[in-house]
Amino acid sequence: MSTRYHQTAVNVRNAGSPSRGIGTFAVNTNDPITKISDERVTKDSRIILMPTNQAAATLMGSDQCLFVLDKMERIAFRVATANGKVPNVLKPPALFDYLIDP
Repeated sequence: MSTRYHQTAVNVRNAGSPSRGIGTFAVNTNDPITKISDERVTKDSRIILMPTNQAAATLMGSDQCLFVLDKMERIAFRVATANGKVPNVLKPPALFDYLIDP
């Protein structure tokens, strides 16, 4: 029995629409929530987080994985640890890039 697979290229962004912007942040090590100020954020923005060092990658592979908690229109967005605890990251800090899609 053979199985056929159909491959389709999927653009996970917005079919060629430009992003609103990119940025970088370090995770707050004193609080399970980190606020990232960025006036390009809207309530409908998709925010994609990308770990850029080993500390961030380790955090994302743990029960403290970050998620976008909320978006404050034209002000900021906040990320939080999945388990609600202060991140187990001391040195170096967990660094992330982010992409804001419209």
